[in-house]
Amino acid sequence: MKTAISLPDSVYEEADSLAAKLHISRSQLYVMALERFLKEHQAQDLTAQLDAYIDAHGQPTDPVFLAGALNAMRAVEW
Repeated sequence: MKTAISLPDSVYEEADSLAAKLHISRSQLYVMALERFLKEHQAQDLTAQLDAYIDAHGQPTDPVFLAGALNAMRAVEW
């Protein structure tokens, strides 16, 4: 899909320079940046949902759940 956006000159110039440095098109750079931005906000939404659940129901205490959560966290690169 094509779309038009307005950018400050300084942002456009920095994006153009970075795209050239990375040997990608400006469009690809904008796609990568927007995908990253969207992922970060999805993660923030999930964190807020988990916080709300814990506020309403308390911290989980099931040892099997806690062991599984710990293993899952160890598997992720922080």
